[in-house]
Amino acid sequence: MASKTDNEFTTRTVMAMAQEMVNAKSAMDRSFAMFKALAKEHGVKLPKPE
Repeated sequence: MASKTDNEFTTRTVMAMAQEMVNAKSAMDRSFAMFKALAKEHGVKLPKPE
C-alpha cells in the first residue's frame, strides 16, 4: 500500500495532468474549428474519421 504522502503526490500529479489535457483539448478544438472554417471557405469536404 502506498503511503499517504505518496498518494497525495500522485493525486496532485494526476490532477495537474488532467488540467493539461483539458487545456490541450480546448486548444485543439479551437484550431480545428478554425481549420474547418478555412476548409469550408475553400469548398473542401472533410473526410469522415475511420
